[in-house]
Amino acid sequence: MNRSLSIILETMKALHNDTSKNKKEFLKDTGLKIEGTVQDIFKKCKLAPDADAAIHPILADILAGAKLIKNGNEKDGHEKIHHALLTYEDFFDHAGWHHSKEE
Repeated sequence: MNRSLSIILETMKALHNDTSKNKKEFLKDTGLKIEGTVQDIFKKCKLAPDADAAIHPILADILAGAKLIKNGNEKDGHEKIHHALLTYEDFFDHAGWHHSKEE
């Protein structure tokens, strides 16, 4: 799961550096990539029951943000995912993980 969440973070950072000519297509692809990564987490992640219960709402928020991005609402989607990643940091001790409040 650590690598998957890092992929989501890297994907979010790529939104800031986007120079594509087809913004709509870029946002759709970005949203799909994030959705796929979260689905992969659901399939592969085996956590203790308490941790599993804590991660599901966080992943649901990331999926909701990905849907917003995919549908062209970059600002609200980014904000939703940003807050989900901050929540993840509050609940989980992920070695080497840091998501800036300003990102």
